[in-house]
Parts: sequence; C-alpha cells; structure tokens
Amino acid sequence: MQRVFTPIVMGVYLLLLTFQLANTFFKGMIGYDQNGTWNLPLAGLSLVIILVVAVIHLKGKGKWGQFSLLGGIVFGWIAYTVLFGQNSGSATSAASTGGSAGSDALWQWMPWGNFGLEPGIIMVGLLAGLVNMTNTLTSLTAAGKLFNRTATSGQYKRAFIFTNLFSVLGGCLGLIPFGTFASSIGFLENTKVLRRAALLAGSLMFIIVGVFPSLSGWLAQLPLTVGNAVLFAAYLQMFGTAIRTFQGAVFNPKTIYRVAMPVLVGISIMNIPISAFRDFPPLLTPLLSNGLVIGVVLVIILENMVGWDKYETAKLNKNMG
Repeated sequence: MQRVFTPIVMGVYLLLLTFQLANTFFKGMIGYDQNGTWNLPLAGLSLVIILVVAVIHLKGKGKWGQFSLLGGIVFGWIAYTVLFGQNSGSATSAASTGGSAGSDALWQWMPWGNFGLEPGIIMVGLLAGLVNMTNTLTSLTAAGKLFNRTATSGQYKRAFIFTNLFSVLGGCLGLIPFGTFASSIGFLENTKVLRRAALLAGSLMFIIVGVFPSLSGWLAQLPLTVGNAVLFAAYLQMFGTAIRTFQGAVFNPKTIYRVAMPVLVGISIMNIPISAFRDFPPLLTPLLSNGLVIGVVLVIILENMVGWDKYETAKLNKNMG
C-alpha cells in the first residue's frame, strides 16, 4: 500500500482536500447564499477574524501563539454579538433539531435499513474506502513528521483495523464513524500541541458536552460565520503540509503532469454544479461528480502507470551535460 500511496499521491490528496474545505469555509464566512450574493458586513468581520488569528499566531510570545484559533473564536463571537446581535438561527435550529432527533430511543439498531447488495453503493463504498485509505496513510505520514517519528507496520495495521471496525459499527447504529482525518494536521501545525494528554482532555470535554445538553446548546450558538473564518485560517497550515510532501520530487515540463493534471482536474470538477451531472448514469454520478475522488484515482493511475523516474533522470542528465 505504501508503494501505491506515494508522497505524490498523499500530496495531491492534501491539496485537493485543502481546496475543497477552504472553498466551503470561504463561502460560509462571507455569507454566500443560494442566490450567489455576498453578505459584505459578514465578509468584513471574517477578514478581521483571520487577521486576529494570524497576528496571535505570528506575534504571540511563548505559548500564546498556540491559542490563535481559540483567540479568533472568542474575539469573533464577541464581535458578532456586538455588531449583529445574538447568533443567527441556523445553528441554533440545527442544534434543537439534532437534540430532538432520536429522543425516543438512545440506540437504534440498523436505522438505515437491513443489509443489502446495491451495485451503486458498493462501487461508491469501494472508492470511498480508497480515499479513506489515502486519508489514513496521509495522516500517519504527516503526523510522523511533526512528531519526528515513523509509523511502524503494526501501527498502520491497527489504524486500518480500528477505522474499519468503527465504520461498520457506526453504520449499524446510524452514527458517524470514527476515522483519521488528514485535515487535523492543520490544527496540529497551528497549535503545536502534540502531547497525548491534550487529546485525552479534549475527548473528555466532548463527553461532558454530550452528557449535558445545555452545554452543547450553548456551543451550538457559535455563529457559523465565525467558525468558518477560524477554520479557513486553520487550513492554511494544511496547504503548507501538502507542499512539503512534494519535497524531493523533481518537476520539469514533463513530470509536472503527475501533480498538475489530477489537481487541476479535481478542482475543476469541484467547481461544476451537481446539476450538470444529471444526465450521467446514476451508477457513475457519485464518482464523476466528486473532484476529490477523481483526483486521487487519477494520481494513483499516473503514479503506477507512468515511469516518472526516467523523465527526472533525463532532465538531470541534460542539465549536467
């Protein structure tokens, strides 16, 4: 698997994931609506929040720079409340809806229906599993660079086993499955908090918030614009991680295709509305309309079907000559 998921594959995956998430967060922080219009006051506040995060991160002395994201949230929440009043109703209504859902029973077995074989779902599931494998490998590799450690074969195996088991269990209970998320590298890069105690403390806080609905209701009042602006700033770090993944690769007018083609094709598909795929076969629509999946599949094919080393060597010999 490590031969298939080369650094180029993982770098392309991180770039596409960064573009996909950043596009979503950017639209959210500027108040972009279905009519294609901006909310200029919200966009101005979001710009100030990003500047606050950047200043705290760059100018913060000692450990203060690690709290740039938290500082942006606190500043943005207060500024939003002062300028626009209490939080917009979207997050609150969503929280209230979520709180009422599933109140009849704590656990429900197979809420999405019994097991069945659907060719379309199987194909999408296999492709989603391929992307998830890329996600896991990328997460472990990128985190290893932060921790100055190399993941062992056993750690890779345990990561896949636990991820798959929790995915199956989550589907049976109608829950979001657990899985490694490469975008978390952006938070690690920003905060530089790498101790396991921080992960345990954060997990405990999530449990407490889940146990007490009043706490989750209060946190749900965080304005979506503020959250999107802070997340947009956090994922700037993941872009740097993607660029560093390409270090050591030789790019010339021929080898640039191995990165440029899957990245640009994936981004292009991301910017095509889903309605443009309505005439495609239903079996292929979930695949062809997903720029991230298409980009990852394309880079894997290019990496394993083309001998890029000979183009790198030819260019190097030409320069030496």
